[in-house]
Amino acid sequence: MQSRTEQRRILAEAARRGELDSLYWYLIVKVPGRRETAGCYPPHCVPVVPVGPDPEESRHYAHLLLELARAGTPGAILRLELTARDVLDAFVPGQWYVWGEELPAPDEICPFCGAVTRGKLCNCGGDLPISPVAILTKPHRKRHIAVAGRVLCGRRLPDYQVHAAPARWRRGWTEAGFCGDCWREYRKAS
Repeated sequence: MQSRTEQRRILAEAARRGELDSLYWYLIVKVPGRRETAGCYPPHCVPVVPVGPDPEESRHYAHLLLELARAGTPGAILRLELTARDVLDAFVPGQWYVWGEELPAPDEICPFCGAVTRGKLCNCGGDLPISPVAILTKPHRKRHIAVAGRVLCGRRLPDYQVHAAPARWRRGWTEAGFCGDCWREYRKAS
């Protein structure tokens, strides 16, 4: 946990070295009963605010991000911390973005083999005879089924996690826990 004094010291040292442009503010979230993590929105994407030439102005924008996160996560303890670009690249490569700019590429489901990749199709060549089926999940919600990148019930589910579903998994599937519309469409097609 960084205190305000530590943050001032980090900013002063970076200013002395001329490296303020390599620092970023980001959110730390602590939900009671869980460990601390970097704040993410949308899931798996870490918003950051660049410090830039004026640390106080960037702190103001970072506080706006903090207050927006507080409004959306009641009961969580949130705070701002500083980090360097190389730390972001090492620990969350391709999953952080400058708040207010374009989001990182979302997970993609390969329409040929069903592989899940971030922002690009896999290198399978597209000639595999495997049914491209995936499961979309969210804690405490019904699971959905996607085939060839389309959710069978037609719902848009941007905040669900996508998991590939190889044929060996699908053999034991039962209706329990799945969206009824997805299940009916899946059974019709198979």
